[in-house]
Amino acid sequence: MRERLTAAFVVLTLTLLLIAGAVRGFAVDTDVRERESARITDEVAVASRVLDAEVADGAEVDEILLRPFLVADAQMVYAVPGEQPIVLTGAEADPGAANAVTATVPVADGELTMTRGLDSVVPTFGTSSGPAGFAIFLLAGIAAGVVGYGISRAMAQPFRRLAGAASALGRGRFELDLPHSRIPEAQAIATALEVSAAQLRERLEREQAFALHASHVLRTPLTSLRIRLEELESDRDATEEQRDAAAACLHDAQRIDEVTGELLEISSRGALLAGAQVPLYELATQAAQRWADVLDEVDLTITGAVEGDIALPVTPGPVEQVLDALLDEVARPGGHDVRLVFVGEETRLRLDLTGAPCPARLVAEPGTTRVGLQVAALGGRVETRPDDRAVRVHLPRR
Repeated sequence: MRERLTAAFVVLTLTLLLIAGAVRGFAVDTDVRERESARITDEVAVASRVLDAEVADGAEVDEILLRPFLVADAQMVYAVPGEQPIVLTGAEADPGAANAVTATVPVADGELTMTRGLDSVVPTFGTSSGPAGFAIFLLAGIAAGVVGYGISRAMAQPFRRLAGAASALGRGRFELDLPHSRIPEAQAIATALEVSAAQLRERLEREQAFALHASHVLRTPLTSLRIRLEELESDRDATEEQRDAAAACLHDAQRIDEVTGELLEISSRGALLAGAQVPLYELATQAAQRWADVLDEVDLTITGAVEGDIALPVTPGPVEQVLDALLDEVARPGGHDVRLVFVGEETRLRLDLTGAPCPARLVAEPGTTRVGLQVAALGGRVETRPDDRAVRVHLPRR
């Protein structure tokens, strides 16, 4: 985009320069023609007055009398009706030039006409001799390229950030780095991406609320029913037929409870965005490289590993948001070296982080930390291990 905008700016600048030069050349040409025409008219008028005086003294208009008034770049013609005209041509004259100017005055019994070509007076724009014209065009092109590159870079910057934000949204992230631009098109795209991200977050929250509500509405009565059936099954006062019926109902209740759990698990395991999932090992490789680059700036190192189902398909965006929040916790000067382990399980993804400076705060105040908010929004949980710098994050597989 920047290259096309820069090229367009250079072409536009040179085109405007050509148009401005052509207009200026036309204006200068017109002005010079008017001045030259006035000068020739004055010269012919002076010659006319002198020649009239000579004729009054008895002289005849001939070539000898006219030659003193001839200039090198002009042609003089004295014509008397019915006689051969007298034509005098200067050494540098070009009477046939397309832009010649002419002045005519009466002298004695005829007319005196002076013609002067202007080719040597006003060179056509772009055809002047010497490198001046080429140098002007070259300097204008370079200046236009520099200015155009700066303008195109400034104009392309918000669109590059929007492209990055769109890519992140396509990976399932709903925390987007959107630019604030005065360009209406860029602002419209940013608004659309922000709305889409809000819809994605709302979908996650709605699915989580549904899972909690369904678990409470279905499993609470089932648990109560199972307790009642277990009591009836163990009641010695009940008949054999009643205990058998209670055992059969208890088996069915357990089966319903299992099906309910499977349905809730399936609803939470669906792909967040179709086609956005990547294998766990690929996500782990990208995350480890990003962590290494950031931690290197604060003189820390990272080691990583992938365990369990390394080909587990996951939507990278939500996991990347949690990893970025964890990275903010550990990427501090004077911190500890970090080990990050990705564990792919059948129903969930586990992140084991060693080197966090204060993991207990992430658990004690989950609703006030960025990590806690991110994990809660995804329906996961954070816990600590016995090591005081260890954190374990459980995320549902999406």
